[in-house]
Amino acid sequence: MVMAEIFRKNSLGPLSEFRWRIRGGGFFNNQNLKLQDMYYFNTQYSPVLLNSYEDAFYLKPYYSVSSPRGFAEGHVRYTSPTLLLKRLPGLSRTLARENIGLSALWTPDLGYYYEAGYTISEIFLMAELGVYAGFRDTSFESVSLRLILRLN
Repeated sequence: MVMAEIFRKNSLGPLSEFRWRIRGGGFFNNQNLKLQDMYYFNTQYSPVLLNSYEDAFYLKPYYSVSSPRGFAEGHVRYTSPTLLLKRLPGLSRTLARENIGLSALWTPDLGYYYEAGYTISEIFLMAELGVYAGFRDTSFESVSLRLILRLN
C-alpha cells in the first residue's frame, strides 16, 4: 500500500482556527489482499464518544468503509467563537465555540460519500454536541446527533 497525506492547521485569531487534511492512496497488487490488510477509514459510529476524534466519519458503522484498491479522503473544519448560536443572548457569554466541518471520501466500490456537521464545543469545558448529515453521491443518506465527552 502507498499512502500520502497533506494537512494544515491555521490560527485565525483568538479561539478561531481552520484546519484541513487530504489523504489518498492505493495498492500496487491486491491479488492476495487479506481483510486485515485493506485500508479502513476512521469511523466513529457511537452517539456518545469519550474522546474527540479528528478527521472521522461519524455516521458510518465501524469497519463498514474500507478499500482494497484506491481511496481518497478529505476533511475541513472551521472553529469560531461566534457563528450562529453564539449570537443568541443566553449563549453569547459562554466560552463555547462553534464548529463547521465537511468530510468526504471516495473509493471505487462506494463512490463518493460526504458528511457535513455543525457542533458546539467547550460545553462546560469538557463536552461537544453536534449534528451530522451524510450524503452518498448526491442523495441524502442519514442524520445523527453526537455527544463527545473529553475526559482526558
